[in-house]
Amino acid sequence: MGWLSRLAGLTEHLKLEVLMEFDIQSGQGGTALRWVVVRPHPGLSDEQCRIALVALLYARTLVNNAETRVELFDRMARAARQVLEGDGRLEFEPWLLHVFRRDFSIWPWTFTEPDRIPTAKTYTATLQSMARGSLAIHLKMALGQDRVLAPSAALIAATALATVLNDSGRVRLARVLLAINAHYQSSGKISLGSEPAALAAAMPVLGEQEDPSQPALPGLKVGGLVAFAGLLAAMSDSASAEQLATTETELLSKADAVRLFSLTKDQWLQEVRRAVARGAAIQTPGYPSLVGMSTTTAEGDLLTVSLDYSQGDARPAFGQVVVGYRPPRVARFDEATVRKILEAAKRQMAPEFDVMGNAERIEGGLAFFFMITRSGAEGAPAPRP
Repeated sequence: MGWLSRLAGLTEHLKLEVLMEFDIQSGQGGTALRWVVVRPHPGLSDEQCRIALVALLYARTLVNNAETRVELFDRMARAARQVLEGDGRLEFEPWLLHVFRRDFSIWPWTFTEPDRIPTAKTYTATLQSMARGSLAIHLKMALGQDRVLAPSAALIAATALATVLNDSGRVRLARVLLAINAHYQSSGKISLGSEPAALAAAMPVLGEQEDPSQPALPGLKVGGLVAFAGLLAAMSDSASAEQLATTETELLSKADAVRLFSLTKDQWLQEVRRAVARGAAIQTPGYPSLVGMSTTTAEGDLLTVSLDYSQGDARPAFGQVVVGYRPPRVARFDEATVRKILEAAKRQMAPEFDVMGNAERIEGGLAFFFMITRSGAEGAPAPRP
């Protein structure tokens, strides 16, 4: 797991290894699977976690592979409907991919044991809890033969899981897969990074209660997590980072800071716990006096707000804000723009608040760190946690 995982506290629950050994000459392949439980999910059973991971792998495959997207979308729908309307079995029709006058079999595959295919290429899918409580996937794909292996992995995983589920489990799996399709509506409406939202739409089918009042949008307002909402939202639009740094876009919210600095420790803890209970955030670990929570936007960017009560429970000594941007969005921030954003945030919070801030590039991503104190207050540490 990378920089965002460490900053946001993503939790791994389950790994699925799909081993595939594909013979180019015959155009056929053998496969095996391994499931590894990393940490039980507090709200989902093992079966629900496995269904969720297979569904996320299917959604990620739709997102990543335009060449086979339409066929995979339609074939998964037909197989899932057959479970609900037919004999209860999840079965896929034979599928050949024509490449350079050759036909290669995407389906079927021959299932075997892992030690029988020692030279197999492995796709490892990991089920993660995101900061706001929703589920996500980390997928590591072996290099080579991906035009065949990528769509095959989704079918292999669904078939293998359906084989070991009982009748009600297969029905649940089929309904979740169909809910993924219903979220997208058609194979032509699938966009990059949409897998968590697709699974979130299927969560009622899976059995988890979601809070519909919490939209998965940039600048998500959850209790005290309102600071930096302006920059998060603006970065989802067409404005450049340079424009953000030179306009009056609200970066740190002074009004929200006034409210947060009026909260006692018990009041802040109540806000944090309510957000966690809704699945909208996670409570961040730290010292007893430093209480915070963290959430992520639909794009995967991180927002964390913490309040420090080391000088007493009546009101916070300082506030800490961390904002992390994923690597694909960091290209918009050159060093000069980063400096201007830091200066703008400090200027906008004056004169009521003093702001110390810096930015750090971590494994291709970009993190902003801010310490906010009331003007004239003392005792805040350096901005980097």
